Amino acid sequence: MSKIGLVVEGESDKEFFIQCFKNKYPQFRNMQIQHAKKMKHKNTIHNRINDLRDKGCDRIFVLPDLDDESCVVNFKHSYIQQIGLGVMSDVTVVVIGKEVESWVMSAFGESNSKTKEDAKKHFDLSGKKDSLELTIVKKFIASKQNLKCKNNDSLRYFIEKLGLECK
Repeated sequence: MSKIGLVVEGESDKEFFIQCFKNKYPQFRNMQIQHAKKMKHKNTIHNRINDLRDKGCDRIFVLPDLDDESCVVNFKHSYIQQIGLGVMSDVTVVVIGKEVESWVMSAFGESNSKTKEDAKKHFDLSGKKDSLELTIVKKFIASKQNLKCKNNDSLRYFIEKLGLECK
């Protein structure tokens, strides 16, 4: 069985993947997760990938946020070029539509264009500034809702790449 490694954007993204994947699915108990604040910095990403390989990961997913870019395909292509991931057969880039909060919002309906601001409103966090992303993840986990990959294209793509069924 493959050992999966993830490179994600920040500490809140790391917590999201621990709670929503590593702790939820038995086949991902050994999943390793590295976070990189500078997802567009080539050396940082290569260092995280090498760290994951050193931990025995043979399938690695790099998950940058789409943020304000408009086209996933163009962004993914330029990201792979910029970071130099084109020749790494064990690395798959999965662009998270907008931000990981859009995946959180999949539990509540179509979420391809949802952002952190939408999640902030949904969880009634107006005025909250400190650790907003982590607070959103914690509120989502506490809600006991499930991610619904049918409501988010990039989540569905990731789920399918993991070999899971999109429900």
